[in-house]
Amino acid sequence: MNLPIWQLDQQSNTPIYKRYIAVIPFVVEGPLITPSQANPVAIKGYIREPAIPQMILHNPPGDMSSVTFQTLQEACRSMSESVTLDESNNGRLNLTLGIAGSAGLFVSVNYEFSVTASLSGGGGSTLMKSNGRQNCVSILNSISTAPGNARANEGSIYLGYSSTVAYGLFPIVAIKTGPTVEVVRDSSIIFGLVPGSATPFYYSKNDILYDIAQNQSIINNLSFSPKMRREALNQNRIWDQVLKKDSININDPAAPVLVPPFTITGGNSGPNTTTITQSISETTTYDVSHFLEVGVGASFVVKVGGSGVDGGYEFKTKKTMGASVANTNNSSTTISYTLQDNDLGDSFRIKVIKDKTYGTPIFLLDEAQSRTSCPYEGGYQRDKPKLEINGSTSPTVTISNVSLGTSGNFRVKICNNSNEIKDYGFGFIGESIVNDVSITSTAGIGSSPTGTSITKLATITAVPANGCKTTTYDVNIARRNPASPMSYQNIEFVTYAECEPSIKSSIYANINFAGPPPPTGVAASKSEVCVSNPLTLSANCPVATTPNWYTVAEGGFPIAVGASVVVNPTENTTYYVGCETPDYKRDRVATPLVLVGSPSTALNLTSNITSSTLQIANTTITARNKIFSPATVTYKAGNSLTFTPGFEANAGTNFTAKIGGCAN
Repeated sequence: MNLPIWQLDQQSNTPIYKRYIAVIPFVVEGPLITPSQANPVAIKGYIREPAIPQMILHNPPGDMSSVTFQTLQEACRSMSESVTLDESNNGRLNLTLGIAGSAGLFVSVNYEFSVTASLSGGGGSTLMKSNGRQNCVSILNSISTAPGNARANEGSIYLGYSSTVAYGLFPIVAIKTGPTVEVVRDSSIIFGLVPGSATPFYYSKNDILYDIAQNQSIINNLSFSPKMRREALNQNRIWDQVLKKDSININDPAAPVLVPPFTITGGNSGPNTTTITQSISETTTYDVSHFLEVGVGASFVVKVGGSGVDGGYEFKTKKTMGASVANTNNSSTTISYTLQDNDLGDSFRIKVIKDKTYGTPIFLLDEAQSRTSCPYEGGYQRDKPKLEINGSTSPTVTISNVSLGTSGNFRVKICNNSNEIKDYGFGFIGESIVNDVSITSTAGIGSSPTGTSITKLATITAVPANGCKTTTYDVNIARRNPASPMSYQNIEFVTYAECEPSIKSSIYANINFAGPPPPTGVAASKSEVCVSNPLTLSANCPVATTPNWYTVAEGGFPIAVGASVVVNPTENTTYYVGCETPDYKRDRVATPLVLVGSPSTALNLTSNITSSTLQIANTTITARNKIFSPATVTYKAGNSLTFTPGFEANAGTNFTAKIGGCAN
């Protein structure tokens, strides 16, 4: 640089004009690699980009209605992504990562991917493409929302993809300012989409809610790696934003109106089919969280405002979905929708607005001017069943002391709070009962509605508007067999719209049967006997019941019947007795354990005993053994018993010493 300078002559003390050449050093910030070289930046690791919808098809009201993205249509929009609080411009340079193509900071350039996938059941297929600056969804086979029972905007289809991104670090020269200026060698990071890694999805709202629940189970399970748990958390953060944006768009009072309010009626009227042009003029942004494992890119994370988390580091980016972009196939995208309902009496007052995020139609139902049923899709609910207990305002009936062999009985009324005459089903919820109960009704016998837990007893026809049937109906609840339970609690009875069983009204029944008291005076004539010697069992039962004797506490077959019976045990046995009738087998009472033994001439006991036993000898018993819990032992000898040093009965045991033989 040539600079003119005035200076003072030291000898003459006069100013002198001179020109000087000045050299000023400078430093250029930037990468310390040659961008044109092939694959100079090594891949350090991979992160999984969360799934984000590229388009939503909102389902319309009407059980025969649908929205269709037509074949050979293509919708493209601009895309960009930037690191939140990014302090460096170097990341936006185009550099080659160790994959095909080149990459910059979350902007893949000169690189395309495409992936084709089909809806389950062959409902359609799409081709999704991206070159990092714009994404396109092309329809290979038309894709439609499914006509059915979902309310408007609840059975929508969310189309999109997730992908794997590789990242690497490269050296840069940077100038740091304040308090002093210095030139430093630093590093920056680049990202690139991994070819073939894109995975498409076609989700309904229920699918998204299911995925949220699955991800939450991964987040809560500490056996999964930190990376898996963090990626699950990051995906749930995206789903939360997606659902919130969807709700805001549906309820946006300032949304552009595509079609002003109009009415369709149910029944035999033909379909109302319309096409609209899908385009997007506004941008929307998603906050995306990313996870880098420990030891990779830590300095980068710190510089962009990230933070340490379990097992690694987290930083955030903003993914911006921009306006529609013209493409080679066409300059606009056509979406058609068909509105139709086959239920006579249904009426839908609809306004069509534009989804600001995706440009697709949203169908708003005027609740005050609409009537729907089969299924209920909003507005006035035409089915309003009401089940009542006859003579009571309570939703619960309790019947106690029902005699054995008879049924518990009560009566119900079928009512209708709708302003139309309606037919309703009547039945009970199968999960609210056990298998050992029988339920009948004078209303009739029917079959179970497909896909529900309701067991149908009858169809009640012509239930008057805002009233009840004059006929009331008996409900009978009986035990099926003698071993059935004696009490049944919270049996749920329902009246319901047969075309939509979830619209129901319930009452609850508690039925308690009066069983006989348990036997008294239960006894065995001896507490120990020799093998096959007779033993008398006795018990007292109420009139009209019979003592039945068993060797098990529940189930099994009687070994004897009567108030006094003789048995010949061959092993230690506890006997059980119950007072039974043809309608009742419950509440057995046990005798004390009867010890059974085989006599020896003489016994010399040295082995330890750990279980209950009868030790019997015709002459003598000498014992120096130990008894351990929980054993109960009887020593019985005809002449004498001798307990020598070493004999021991530990805590928790019982032993008895007797003189006698098998006969006493």
